[in-house]
Amino acid sequence: MLTTLSPSLPAGLEVPDELEQAWCWMEDQGWSIASDHGYFLAPYAGHRVSGAVFGAVFGAVEGFLDLWLVPGFPVDRLATIGTIGSDGSAAAIWLDDERALRFVGLGADGEAYLLADSAVDFLRLVAVGHRELTADELGLPPDDESVAALAPFRSWVEATFDVVVPAEWPAVGDDEFTDWVERASGATPPAALRQVPDDSPAAEVLAGDARSLLRHVGGPDGSGALHAVASTVGAVVSRDITQLRWAGAALRAAGLEVSVRRGVVQAILVRLAAYPRPEDLVDGLAPNAGADDVLALLGPPEWSGPRALRYVVDGRYLHLELGADGIERLALMLTALRPGR
Repeated sequence: MLTTLSPSLPAGLEVPDELEQAWCWMEDQGWSIASDHGYFLAPYAGHRVSGAVFGAVFGAVEGFLDLWLVPGFPVDRLATIGTIGSDGSAAAIWLDDERALRFVGLGADGEAYLLADSAVDFLRLVAVGHRELTADELGLPPDDESVAALAPFRSWVEATFDVVVPAEWPAVGDDEFTDWVERASGATPPAALRQVPDDSPAAEVLAGDARSLLRHVGGPDGSGALHAVASTVGAVVSRDITQLRWAGAALRAAGLEVSVRRGVVQAILVRLAAYPRPEDLVDGLAPNAGADDVLALLGPPEWSGPRALRYVVDGRYLHLELGADGIERLALMLTALRPGR
């Protein structure tokens, strides 16, 4: 594989030794595929297509380049090494501004995101068993069939590099690589789509777990936020996890989903059906509360829809979704996507 890809690598961009070791191990297992389309390696037996497939990239990465590649784009700092999605989304190695080699994803619709900060971490990611290593899949539980198929590779990664492969990989989103692509292409950074209005009357009366969780929206993702959020909802988190973005499984079990971008907590979504103590979420509101009950407690909303009420509290958004049996979901957000949403 190194011989196949080396001619396409820009000068100064080299495949890390750990990745070459992994390729050699895959070849020793006989997991290579030679066809009219080229030479490929997979970290599992058979011809299934799941996770990463190493080799020359065709397909949707061309769509990524069509969106971002402009005269002067520093292509000497970026090289694809394989596909990570059924749409042709690609994994690439990237030299960041400090000339450190990192692993990134290039999506079919122009997505650009970090996958891992080192070759060993990238191999840990590949070994998890996610069906695709894309923004749509990462942060969710991996596919059981893929987890089983990658068991030998997972054991090799853990034994060879003395590391632990996690049960799942956190979600990806806008980050340093996204910023670099936008700067390199001359794109204008996206501005805030709306200015947050003044607090709603709800800010005076909102109390309970929702207020406690809301304090961490817009704050840094780290051990402090993880401990506080986990304590609030009673989630049991492994000792080796130090960030909310890595605690997806434990938080989902408690009815939470957390969105993190650039190290900042963007949103916390609460599903009441799975929340361990729904009666404590908003003091004064029972889980079966209807719109009239919400209005009586929190007052007029900043925005309302057929089944939703949205308030501004502490410069953040509190969004309640209502169903026939009461409150179904509660979203605590740093920003609203656009007026009326």
